[in-house]
Amino acid sequence: MSIPIDRLVRSRRKTVAILIEPDGQLTVRAPLRLSEPRIQAFVESHADWIAKNLARLQAAPPVPIHRYADGETFLYLGQAYPLILVLPASGPGF
Repeated sequence: MSIPIDRLVRSRRKTVAILIEPDGQLTVRAPLRLSEPRIQAFVESHADWIAKNLARLQAAPPVPIHRYADGETFLYLGQAYPLILVLPASGPGF
């Protein structure tokens, strides 16, 4: 079974790294001269790890999108501060 690599990044590194991005894409970082068949073999040898982490990512609850509201309080160094929304003035330079 061939595991699709969504993004292959080659650089002057000595090792191969497999990353699962927050959106579920599989990114592989590899040395410049490492052949594609060897990269694919490395990825397939880690198929169990990839499947486990993809399942964990899909099972995680979605991160809520925070909407900032005027007057909302934020803690900074133990002190509560109100949020004041300021809209930029329209004109040159903005």
